[in-house]
Amino acid sequence: MKVYNPRLKKVTLGSFKHFFGTMTYYKTKDIVYTQQALGHRNIQNTIVYVHMMNF
Repeated sequence: MKVYNPRLKKVTLGSFKHFFGTMTYYKTKDIVYTQQALGHRNIQNTIVYVHMMNF
């Protein structure tokens, strides 16, 4: 089966990291835990994964 979807070419390793960070925050609602799970030193880097979440 051949699947042609041009959006699949835009998926990168960063896409997976963003998905992991977003889902971790969604499940735990803990920004510090998410920061540690992603290995960020600065909380500002982690906020990128949270700013578009609607609860």
